[in-house]
Amino acid sequence: MMPRIYTALLPIFCLATTQRAGAQCTSSAGSLIGTAPIDFCENSPLSIVPAGNAVLDGNDIMRFVAYTGAVPGPGNLLATSTDGNFPYQPIFLSTGTFKVAVVVGNAAGNSIDWNDPCLSISAGLTVNCRPNPVLTGTNATITCITTLVNIDVFSDIQVAYHWSTGGALPNQQVGVPGLYCVTATSAYGCSSTLCLAVTQNTVSPSAYVKDTTFSCNPVMLDATGSSVGPFFTYSWSGPGSIVSGANTLTPVVASPGIYTLTITNTANGCTSTDTGIVLGNAPLVLTASTVNISCHGNQNGAISITGVGGHPPYTYEWSGPNNFSSTQSSINNLGAGTYIAVVTDVIGCSKSATIVLTDPDSLVLTLSETVSGCGETTVIATVEGGTAPFDY
Repeated sequence: MMPRIYTALLPIFCLATTQRAGAQCTSSAGSLIGTAPIDFCENSPLSIVPAGNAVLDGNDIMRFVAYTGAVPGPGNLLATSTDGNFPYQPIFLSTGTFKVAVVVGNAAGNSIDWNDPCLSISAGLTVNCRPNPVLTGTNATITCITTLVNIDVFSDIQVAYHWSTGGALPNQQVGVPGLYCVTATSAYGCSSTLCLAVTQNTVSPSAYVKDTTFSCNPVMLDATGSSVGPFFTYSWSGPGSIVSGANTLTPVVASPGIYTLTITNTANGCTSTDTGIVLGNAPLVLTASTVNISCHGNQNGAISITGVGGHPPYTYEWSGPNNFSSTQSSINNLGAGTYIAVVTDVIGCSKSATIVLTDPDSLVLTLSETVSGCGETTVIATVEGGTAPFDY
């Protein structure tokens, strides 16, 4: 910097503490526009504006500096700028509070000559680098059970919320899948945006039951074409008893009719149903009626067998004591013993019944007499065996 000599002194703003001998400093860094403290946000550039009152001589350059401490110097600078615009640097946030100023002085390459005796530094403005809110939240899934879901967002600092739905609370209840975004803004105007995904899991399981035909014995329903896996449960309902497998895809049933399968996906609560028809008549059921043998040793017992269900007409096959046999539904003139009836319908389904006819004990009559003091005789008859009641 070339020394200049003036006949009158002008007011200057200069923080230089050293001047060349016999020289006067005309350089002035001027001042900055703004009121301290200046707040700016994480990840945002910092811009400072000079007041336009700086004075530079022919050898001077102007630099804007961000620094810590009371006065800037080469040892405490955070950043420098040629135009007052500082791109964001992580050190701004980690430092938090620092100052900015304008420096005018001789050039030293592309920088300021900090040893310039006429170095001028403006008054520093305090600035604060404010953090953006840190937002966290959890995605949600709509299911057949949970048709409305809550999406919640949390901030590490006090903020105001604005959702893409227009809501202003930290939580929203929604029933439509999609991407829901919220912008949270702090008191310093620093903001962050978080988007939460609401997905939909309402896929129903597949239920398919094959029709089948009931024959002689319990039959197995087949629903193996339905959804299978660890998240599926199965239940059956129908007109007849389910012999086994009521919670499987292959239950065994004992009656014809319409059976309904309900499959539930426990992962999302969705269900599906299908019906299967078991064709055929009801199972063959036998009913027997008997006429007991009247007297010991008689052959006057009778049995009648009746079939219901199955596929009539029926055929009958009897067997009994003394090589007894018959093909009639009713048999007569029977003595005591065990009789077995086998009834078969037209498709070959059979049912058997066992009936026992008992022979009453032999009738034994015992007479006893007593004579009273007046010479009257009383006869008492005692009956054993036979079949009561008795006629005398």
